[in-house]
Amino acid sequence: MKKTNNNNAKPETPESKVQLIVDAELERNEAFQPWWSAMARPLEELLGFVPSVRDTRSGRSAARQTRIALVVIGVLVMALGQRPLWIVVGLTLMLLALVVPLDELKKRGWLGHVRGLRASQTRRVRSAASLVFDGRRIELREGTTMVRRVLVNRGTHEVELRRRGALVCLGILAPSRRKREAIWICASNARIDADTLAELDASEVDLPVHVASADWEQIYAALSPPARTLGP
Repeated sequence: MKKTNNNNAKPETPESKVQLIVDAELERNEAFQPWWSAMARPLEELLGFVPSVRDTRSGRSAARQTRIALVVIGVLVMALGQRPLWIVVGLTLMLLALVVPLDELKKRGWLGHVRGLRASQTRRVRSAASLVFDGRRIELREGTTMVRRVLVNRGTHEVELRRRGALVCLGILAPSRRKREAIWICASNARIDADTLAELDASEVDLPVHVASADWEQIYAALSPPARTLGP
């Protein structure tokens, strides 16, 4: 077995050692299917069987004839059936005459609303994450996956302070200033005057990171130069 002598290995510097690891929660949008989406398809098929007419003279005439027919049939069912079940059926037919047939445009509108029930919704969820700062970069990790990274030792990044409602947020921005490359770290009860800070607009942040106030203050202290505060 040959032994290799790696003379080119770089010596470990203080910057290469991990200085700070902070537990965090990552907030993001999650798509989900609401419970009522399961009812959308049967409702759509049921509505498809409901007769409709156009808002024309012939259409209105056909609608009147249909309603009269439903009322007559309902009365006959109740008179000839003479049982509770047939009475209920007859009343149902007579009540249908109040809405059937539908106006064609109204039916299309209702079908559109029912189809909209099948669309997925979004909700805000949080997942466990961590922030790692080693003096050269700050990384946002989710488990073993690195979600985002900003280099902070080249002088090309920017650091800003904002408020997000009752939260104070520290933004580490890449040179591009794209929100998909920025890390926004938020905490409540941080010992800093938030009244003079500008509000962080929702369009500026896609993945806010939540940490404890003590951890937020550690990260804030570790970043140099100090963060630039933005007035309203």
